Amino acid sequence: MLIKEGKTDWKLLLIVVILATIVGGGILWCTMKQETLVTQLPEIRILKDETANWKTYRSEEYGVELKYPLDWNIGQPPEFKETLIVAPKSIIEEMNKIQWATGGGIFLTISINKSTERPTFESDEYTRVVEEKPVVVGNSPATEYTALQLIDLPGIPKGSVTISIVAEIGETFYKIELLDNQYRDIFNQILSNFKFLEKFCGWSTYGECSSDSNCLAGGCSSQVCYSKNEEPIVTTCEWRDCYNADTYGVSCKCVENKCQWTE
Repeated sequence: MLIKEGKTDWKLLLIVVILATIVGGGILWCTMKQETLVTQLPEIRILKDETANWKTYRSEEYGVELKYPLDWNIGQPPEFKETLIVAPKSIIEEMNKIQWATGGGIFLTISINKSTERPTFESDEYTRVVEEKPVVVGNSPATEYTALQLIDLPGIPKGSVTISIVAEIGETFYKIELLDNQYRDIFNQILSNFKFLEKFCGWSTYGECSSDSNCLAGGCSSQVCYSKNEEPIVTTCEWRDCYNADTYGVSCKCVENKCQWTE
């Protein structure tokens, strides 16, 4: 009771007021916190694939697959069979008219070259390599080089920046270059969809056999075709897409009394 013998119990009343203030403040704080959490929830946005309607280029011979804008095209200089040029249609059309009789330049936009030798990048009197870093292209490790043009050359003005990416795929080295830096965004989008088309890279022991039932696929990734008359095959454990026999349409069979991969 707050009233004793006709008098107000002020101490008890003060305690009740303090407790009510604490409880009310706590409820108000929790309510405000919930409202803050609700207002701070990030907006959910659906990202649009800007390359969804791009054209696709695929070459088993060249070993690549890539997507490029609708108003771009791909050309191949007649005298440089190992080089592809990816550029706006107007540039490819002009190059075809003059039969690619040019010394090159940044107008070629993007070039893709393959070679059996690793490309080298070193600073000299013409260019300076300003950055080198590891990247991943087509699910494969690669190295990106950024170079600055130090002097004016035909088709390559001083101050131009070139991005070169080198990837080793099997025994082949690919060099993907951005020559005209104003297309850096398109270059990055092309790289995001880039694929290297490796050939089947499993191997065979050519062990003796009399029928297909004598041949087995072994190794950690089933990449080795061997004879059941041989010791089981032991390999290191790493996976490569080019080990997938189903993808490449090959089987481990007995051919001329030897176990080997065959179509």
